[in-house]
Amino acid sequence: MRVAIVTAFPEDPSRPRGGVEAVSTTLVDALRQHPEVELHVLTVRPGALTAESTDWRGVPVTVLPRTGRSMLTSALGPE
Repeated sequence: MRVAIVTAFPEDPSRPRGGVEAVSTTLVDALRQHPEVELHVLTVRPGALTAESTDWRGVPVTVLPRTGRSMLTSALGPE
């Protein structure tokens, strides 16, 4: 099963800022332990100028620049 999580994922997962970031790291950590789940995290970051790819505990994390008013619009583009 392929799962993409669009969420506020912290720059430093060992130090999440707030509840959404804390829950995001907990959820990603739990899902990555299931071999049948192909997981990818997509997040936006104000100040990011270009898309960046990284890895957290074996899970690909893509950071996109924040271009819209909401995270979902920035990640998926306008309608």
